[in-house]
Amino acid sequence: MTFVAVDSTTGQSVLLKLPDPNQLADAATFGRFRRELAIGRRLNHPAVPRLIAAREEGRQAYLAQEFVAGESLSERPERGPLPAAASVAIAVFGSALACMNTGVRVTYAMGRDS
Repeated sequence: MTFVAVDSTTGQSVLLKLPDPNQLADAATFGRFRRELAIGRRLNHPAVPRLIAAREEGRQAYLAQEFVAGESLSERPERGPLPAAASVAIAVFGSALACMNTGVRVTYAMGRDS
């Protein structure tokens, strides 16, 4: 479950993620949430919202990320098709996230035709 919340210390908006309480008994679901925590702690890139805080105690966990205001992907189709470059970027990013979620390592190589 994802919510926009306000950091009481800084007053900044944050993205708060909690595991769905209806699925906490499912080890695979909770495992994916734990992997997201682990990956979030290692990521440091200007194009990826930074992890601000995270906590995990037993089956209770949350993570707070930097909130980036903007259009959601569910709203975007209303304005027409995405440009080709954006579609490719989303596909590559989505594939990378899917691989991280399953533990598969993928290396992208770019080449040119001779």
